Amino acid sequence: MQALSKRVLAAHDLSGVGHTSLVAAIAIFYRLGIRVAALPTALLSANTDHPGYSFLPFDDGMNTFIDHWHELKLDFDAIYSGFLGGPDQVDILIHAIDTLADEHTIVLVDPVLGDQQELYSCYDADMITAMRRLVAKADLITPNISEVAFLLGEDSLDDPLLDWEDIAKQLCKLGPRQVAISSIPSVDPGQRLNGVYDADQDRWQTIAYGVKEGVNPGSGDCFASFLLAGLLNGYDLFSSCRAAVRIIDTALDFDSHPHYHWREGLQLERLLQYDLHSYYR
Repeated sequence: MQALSKRVLAAHDLSGVGHTSLVAAIAIFYRLGIRVAALPTALLSANTDHPGYSFLPFDDGMNTFIDHWHELKLDFDAIYSGFLGGPDQVDILIHAIDTLADEHTIVLVDPVLGDQQELYSCYDADMITAMRRLVAKADLITPNISEVAFLLGEDSLDDPLLDWEDIAKQLCKLGPRQVAISSIPSVDPGQRLNGVYDADQDRWQTIAYGVKEGVNPGSGDCFASFLLAGLLNGYDLFSSCRAAVRIIDTALDFDSHPHYHWREGLQLERLLQYDLHSYYR
C-alpha cells in the first residue's frame, strides 16, 4: 500500500488574479505530491502589483478554520506562513502552530514584510515587531535581504562584503534553526546569492543565480513552496534550496507572450508541466 501523502497547512493571502501566494503554493504542493489545507489570511481581487486591488483581511475566518481542523484532528507535516493581513494575524498563526503542530511538524515562516529596503505599503513598524514573534516559532525562515534588515533592526544590508554567515546566525538567535536568505548581493553584478544556514550542523552554503531583468511577483512565494516541498519529500535543506533556486531560474528564463503581463508573476502554467522532481535529485 502506498504511504499517505504529506499534508501542509499553507497560510497566505488568496489573490484572485496572479500566480502568487496561495494560488501558487497550492499548485506547487499538489504537483509535488503534497496535500494542502489552505488557510487564507486575506482575500485580494489581484496580487498587490496590480493597481486598485481590493483587500479583505480574513481574521475571523482563519480562527474558524483552525478550530474546525483541530476538531477534525487533522495531522500536519508542515505549517507554512507567508503574507499576512496585519499584525493581529500573528497571534492567530501562533495559535495555529500551538494547536495543530506536533514535534514532527516543520514550521516554515516566510517573513513577508517588504522588498527593495521598503516595507510593503499595507504594513508599518508594528508588523515588524509582530513578525519577530512569529519567527520565534519557526524551524525555518526564508527572508529576502530587506526582511533580514527589518528583523535585525538594520537600515540596509545590500552589501556583498558583509559577513552573511554571521547574519544568518543572528537570525537563528531569534528562534529558527534554519535560514534561507534570498537576493544576497554578489561581487559579480550579474549574480545574486541564496544563503542557506543550518544551526544544528553549523553549516553555511551559498547558491549563485543570474540576475534577471524586470520585476517577478510571487517568485519568493514559489521559492519557499518549492523549498518546503523538497523537505517534505525527504530531501535535506541544502538540496531542497538548490532545487528551488534552479526551478525558479528555469521559470524566469521563459520567453514571455506579448500579451502576458509581468504583474501575473511566473508562468506556472508552463513550469508545472516540467518534471520538477528531477530538480531535487
